[in-house]
Amino acid sequence: MRTKCIQGGHRAGMVAGMRGLVVSGVGVLLAAVLVGCSSGADGEPATKLPPTHSSDPTTTAPSTTASPTPRPTPKPTPSKPAKPTLPAVAKQDTAAGAAAAAAYWIHTFSYAFETGDVRPMTAASTSRCIACANYSAGIRAELRQGWKYESSSVKVQNQRTRNFRMRDATIRFDLITAHVRMYSPKRHKTQLGSSPERKIVDVSVVWSSDQWRADSIDLGQ
Repeated sequence: MRTKCIQGGHRAGMVAGMRGLVVSGVGVLLAAVLVGCSSGADGEPATKLPPTHSSDPTTTAPSTTASPTPRPTPKPTPSKPAKPTLPAVAKQDTAAGAAAAAAYWIHTFSYAFETGDVRPMTAASTSRCIACANYSAGIRAELRQGWKYESSSVKVQNQRTRNFRMRDATIRFDLITAHVRMYSPKRHKTQLGSSPERKIVDVSVVWSSDQWRADSIDLGQ
Protein backbone atom coordinates (compact mmCIF):
# COMPACT_ATOMS: atom_id res chain seq x y z
CA MET A 1 0.00 0.00 0.00
CA ARG A 2 1.33 3.44 -0.89
CA THR A 3 1.96 5.81 1.97
CA LYS A 4 3.01 9.43 2.06
CA CYS A 5 5.62 10.74 4.46
CA ILE A 6 5.08 14.17 6.01
CA GLN A 7 7.94 15.78 7.91
CA GLY A 8 8.19 19.40 8.99
CA GLY A 9 5.24 20.35 6.77
CA HIS A 10 6.77 18.87 3.58
CA ARG A 11 5.83 15.64 1.84
CA ALA A 12 8.51 13.20 0.79
CA GLY A 13 9.23 9.54 0.12
CA MET A 14 7.23 6.37 0.16
CA VAL A 15 6.63 3.85 2.91
CA ALA A 16 6.99 0.22 1.91
CA GLY A 17 4.96 -2.68 3.23
CA MET A 18 1.37 -2.80 4.56
CA ARG A 19 0.25 -3.93 1.13
CA GLY A 20 -3.30 -5.26 1.03
CA LEU A 21 -4.39 -3.83 4.37
CA VAL A 22 -8.06 -2.94 4.76
CA VAL A 23 -7.12 0.67 5.38
CA SER A 24 -7.56 3.97 3.61
CA GLY A 25 -8.92 7.44 4.35
CA VAL A 26 -11.88 9.23 5.85
CA GLY A 27 -12.11 12.92 4.96
CA VAL A 28 -12.84 15.79 7.33
CA LEU A 29 -14.91 18.75 6.13
CA LEU A 30 -14.08 22.19 7.53
CA ALA A 31 -16.62 25.00 7.26
CA ALA A 32 -15.75 28.70 7.21
CA VAL A 33 -18.15 31.38 8.50
CA LEU A 34 -18.23 34.66 6.59
CA VAL A 35 -19.47 37.72 8.48
CA GLY A 36 -20.80 40.54 6.25
CA CYS A 37 -22.14 44.11 6.70
CA SER A 38 -25.30 45.46 5.05
CA SER A 39 -25.32 48.88 3.35
CA GLY A 40 -27.98 51.45 2.57
CA ALA A 41 -28.52 53.34 -0.64
CA ASP A 42 -25.53 54.73 -2.56
CA GLY A 43 -23.11 52.58 -0.59
CA GLU A 44 -23.81 54.36 2.70
CA PRO A 45 -23.93 52.41 5.97
CA ALA A 46 -27.40 51.12 6.78
CA THR A 47 -27.25 52.66 10.25
CA LYS A 48 -26.38 56.38 10.78
CA LEU A 49 -25.81 58.34 13.96
CA PRO A 50 -28.02 61.46 14.36
CA PRO A 51 -26.20 64.81 13.94
CA THR A 52 -25.16 66.70 17.09
CA HIS A 53 -26.59 70.28 17.25
CA SER A 54 -25.01 71.41 20.51
CA SER A 55 -22.89 74.55 20.05
CA ASP A 56 -20.97 74.12 23.31
CA PRO A 57 -18.17 71.65 23.48
CA THR A 58 -19.01 68.78 25.73
CA THR A 59 -16.43 66.99 27.79
CA THR A 60 -17.13 63.31 28.24
CA ALA A 61 -15.88 61.75 31.42
CA PRO A 62 -13.75 58.68 30.87
CA SER A 63 -15.45 55.38 31.52
CA THR A 64 -14.53 53.72 34.78
CA THR A 65 -15.93 50.35 33.77
CA ALA A 66 -13.14 47.86 33.17
CA SER A 67 -13.34 45.79 30.00
CA PRO A 68 -13.75 42.08 30.69
CA THR A 69 -10.60 40.05 30.18
CA PRO A 70 -11.14 37.58 27.31
CA ARG A 71 -10.67 33.97 28.27
CA PRO A 72 -8.96 31.55 25.90
CA THR A 73 -11.25 28.96 24.36
CA PRO A 74 -10.22 25.50 25.54
CA LYS A 75 -9.26 23.10 22.79
CA PRO A 76 -11.45 19.98 22.56
CA THR A 77 -9.75 16.79 23.72
CA PRO A 78 -9.89 14.10 21.02
CA SER A 79 -11.86 11.08 22.14
CA LYS A 80 -10.10 7.74 22.34
CA PRO A 81 -11.51 4.82 20.35
CA ALA A 82 -13.69 2.55 22.46
CA LYS A 83 -12.22 -0.88 23.07
CA PRO A 84 -14.29 -3.55 21.28
CA THR A 85 -16.55 -5.70 23.43
CA LEU A 86 -17.39 -9.23 22.32
CA PRO A 87 -21.19 -9.49 22.02
CA ALA A 88 -22.82 -12.33 23.93
CA VAL A 89 -24.43 -13.67 20.74
CA ALA A 90 -20.94 -14.39 19.34
CA LYS A 91 -20.77 -17.21 21.89
CA GLN A 92 -23.85 -18.89 20.44
CA ASP A 93 -23.43 -21.66 17.89
CA THR A 94 -25.90 -20.09 15.47
CA ALA A 95 -25.87 -18.15 12.20
CA ALA A 96 -26.52 -14.96 14.14
CA GLY A 97 -23.58 -15.79 16.40
CA ALA A 98 -21.27 -16.29 13.42
CA ALA A 99 -22.33 -12.97 11.86
CA ALA A 100 -21.82 -11.11 15.15
CA ALA A 101 -18.36 -12.63 15.63
CA ALA A 102 -17.28 -11.63 12.11
CA ALA A 103 -18.49 -8.06 12.67
CA TYR A 104 -16.65 -8.03 15.98
CA TRP A 105 -13.42 -9.10 14.24
CA ILE A 106 -13.75 -6.18 11.80
CA HIS A 107 -14.12 -3.90 14.83
CA THR A 108 -10.99 -5.33 16.48
CA PHE A 109 -9.08 -4.98 13.21
CA SER A 110 -10.03 -1.32 12.96
CA TYR A 111 -9.21 -0.79 16.63
CA ALA A 112 -5.74 -2.27 16.14
CA PHE A 113 -4.89 0.33 13.49
CA GLU A 114 -6.54 3.14 15.46
CA THR A 115 -4.54 2.47 18.63
CA GLY A 116 -1.81 -0.11 17.99
CA ASP A 117 -3.48 -2.52 20.44
CA VAL A 118 -3.69 -5.89 18.67
CA ARG A 119 -4.80 -7.96 21.66
CA PRO A 120 -8.56 -7.91 20.93
CA MET A 121 -7.93 -8.89 17.29
CA THR A 122 -5.58 -11.69 18.32
CA ALA A 123 -8.10 -13.03 20.82
CA ALA A 124 -10.83 -12.96 18.14
CA SER A 125 -8.72 -14.98 15.67
CA THR A 126 -7.65 -18.62 15.46
CA SER A 127 -3.98 -19.57 15.37
CA ARG A 128 -4.53 -20.68 11.73
CA CYS A 129 -5.51 -17.19 10.52
CA ILE A 130 -2.41 -16.16 8.57
CA ALA A 131 -3.72 -12.71 7.63
CA CYS A 132 -4.62 -11.99 11.26
CA ALA A 133 -1.12 -12.97 12.40
CA ASN A 134 0.49 -10.84 9.69
CA TYR A 135 -1.53 -7.75 10.63
CA SER A 136 -0.60 -8.21 14.29
CA ALA A 137 3.10 -8.77 13.56
CA GLY A 138 3.27 -5.73 11.28
CA ILE A 139 1.71 -3.41 13.84
CA ARG A 140 3.92 -4.70 16.65
CA ALA A 141 7.02 -4.21 14.51
CA GLU A 142 6.14 -0.55 13.92
CA LEU A 143 5.46 -0.03 17.63
CA ARG A 144 8.90 -1.39 18.50
CA GLN A 145 10.42 1.21 16.19
CA GLY A 146 8.69 4.01 18.08
CA TRP A 147 5.66 4.59 15.86
CA LYS A 148 2.20 5.29 17.26
CA TYR A 149 -1.01 4.42 15.42
CA GLU A 150 -3.68 7.12 15.14
CA SER A 151 -5.75 5.86 12.20
CA SER A 152 -9.41 6.52 11.52
CA SER A 153 -11.96 3.74 11.80
CA VAL A 154 -13.30 1.28 9.21
CA LYS A 155 -16.88 2.08 8.16
CA VAL A 156 -19.07 -0.96 7.49
CA GLN A 157 -21.74 -0.19 4.89
CA ASN A 158 -23.38 -3.60 4.72
CA GLN A 159 -22.87 -7.23 5.69
CA ARG A 160 -24.48 -10.51 4.74
CA THR A 161 -23.91 -14.19 5.42
CA ARG A 162 -22.62 -15.94 2.30
CA ASN A 163 -22.78 -19.42 3.76
CA PHE A 164 -23.37 -21.09 7.09
CA ARG A 165 -22.61 -24.66 7.97
CA MET A 166 -22.24 -26.34 11.29
CA ARG A 167 -19.31 -24.58 13.01
CA ASP A 168 -18.21 -22.85 9.80
CA ALA A 169 -19.47 -19.65 8.15
CA THR A 170 -18.39 -16.87 5.79
CA ILE A 171 -19.63 -13.31 6.22
CA ARG A 172 -19.20 -10.71 3.45
CA PHE A 173 -18.67 -7.05 4.33
CA ASP A 174 -19.08 -4.01 2.10
CA LEU A 175 -16.99 -1.34 3.82
CA ILE A 176 -15.08 1.92 3.50
CA THR A 177 -11.48 1.43 4.51
CA ALA A 178 -9.86 3.58 7.19
CA HIS A 179 -6.98 6.00 6.86
CA VAL A 180 -3.79 4.59 8.35
CA ARG A 181 -1.82 7.26 10.18
CA MET A 182 1.39 6.61 12.12
CA TYR A 183 3.26 9.22 14.12
CA SER A 184 6.78 9.10 15.54
CA PRO A 185 7.24 11.53 18.48
CA LYS A 186 10.99 10.99 18.41
CA ARG A 187 11.36 11.68 14.69
CA HIS A 188 8.55 14.26 14.52
CA LYS A 189 7.40 12.43 11.41
CA THR A 190 3.99 11.29 10.18
CA GLN A 191 3.28 8.49 7.70
CA LEU A 192 -0.09 8.32 5.95
CA GLY A 193 -1.80 5.50 4.09
CA SER A 194 -3.65 5.72 0.79
CA SER A 195 -7.00 7.41 0.22
CA PRO A 196 -10.33 5.90 1.34
CA GLU A 197 -11.84 3.25 -0.87
CA ARG A 198 -14.68 0.82 -0.91
CA LYS A 199 -13.80 -2.84 -0.45
CA ILE A 200 -15.50 -6.21 -0.29
CA VAL A 201 -14.06 -8.36 2.49
CA ASP A 202 -14.96 -11.96 3.37
CA VAL A 203 -14.38 -13.03 6.97
CA SER A 204 -14.52 -16.80 7.50
CA VAL A 205 -15.24 -17.80 11.08
CA VAL A 206 -15.20 -21.17 12.83
CA TRP A 207 -16.58 -22.36 16.12
CA SER A 208 -13.59 -22.63 18.46
CA SER A 209 -13.37 -22.85 22.26
CA ASP A 210 -17.04 -22.02 22.84
CA GLN A 211 -17.16 -18.99 20.55
CA TRP A 212 -16.81 -17.99 16.90
CA ARG A 213 -13.35 -16.79 15.79
CA ALA A 214 -11.94 -15.48 12.51
CA ASP A 215 -10.09 -18.24 10.66
CA SER A 216 -9.26 -16.55 7.34
CA ILE A 217 -9.63 -13.14 5.70
CA ASP A 218 -10.21 -12.59 1.98
CA LEU A 219 -9.81 -8.98 0.82
CA GLY A 220 -11.63 -9.78 -2.41
CA GLN A 221 -12.08 -6.68 -4.59
